[in-house]
Amino acid sequence: MCEPDDNGVREPDANGTVPLSDDFRFSAQLAGVECSCLLDTGSTISVIHKSVCDSLPHVKLYPTSTKARTVSQGDFPILGRVNVPFKIAGQEHVISFYVSESVDVPCLLGLDFLHVVPCVIDLP
Repeated sequence: MCEPDDNGVREPDANGTVPLSDDFRFSAQLAGVECSCLLDTGSTISVIHKSVCDSLPHVKLYPTSTKARTVSQGDFPILGRVNVPFKIAGQEHVISFYVSESVDVPCLLGLDFLHVVPCVIDLP
């Protein structure tokens, strides 16, 4: 099941600003299910864990021929691809995610996410 963790994840403020925890995590809704997300600007793709995919209502897994590699050039097995309604700060976008059992977080958001969802990342 996809649930927010207690890693300092905070809700958006009145201006729609989504505060990131120290490790770039924040909370969002995937197909109406609250989920802890990790923003990884070093990743070119967005990935959800298979268990998260399985818990989302009305989400169909599509086959893909995409091959992925880790930063250390190891194989990163991809099971398929899904299109998921993603809601953050009151705005909803449909995000295309790859699905894998090899991701260590429920939802990893890569650079492809930043091309779809307009945002500014302010670092202290």
